[in-house]
Amino acid sequence: MDIYNTLIGLLLLVVSFAPFVILTASGAKKSKKIKQEIEAVAKKCYGTIVEFGRVNNLAFAIDAHNNYFYIKKENNIKTYRLSNYTSCNYYEDRQRKGNGKNRTEILVNCGLELIAKSGLNLKVECYSITKKIQPSGEYEFAQKWSKLIQDRL
Repeated sequence: MDIYNTLIGLLLLVVSFAPFVILTASGAKKSKKIKQEIEAVAKKCYGTIVEFGRVNNLAFAIDAHNNYFYIKKENNIKTYRLSNYTSCNYYEDRQRKGNGKNRTEILVNCGLELIAKSGLNLKVECYSITKKIQPSGEYEFAQKWSKLIQDRL
């Protein structure tokens, strides 16, 4: 009787933890693939990726040698020379809903804004409420990368 209870308990543990293990492994595999894609683009410019980060379908990378900033959004990789920008700021737009005690603030969008020396500023949206209802790491990701890029400028 105790053997059956032990087997059932082990089976329940395996079944309950298996999805977490599978999701973690697939996320790591996806990050590695995206990093390899960005490194392939960087190698064309004789660069090396020193900083890399990914959240959902958005990835950032920095090449310290050539001072490039790489953005992979969906299936496009774009390259920007950091020497063309003076600073990097984190931005967010919030919307207030309700009134009185029921007043709440909702994050509408957030991202990075690179201020150009001349020409147009670069605005990279990390999160938008129109594309996704709830942020899942984009807020912290944008704040972290604004500091990393600002340190490089």
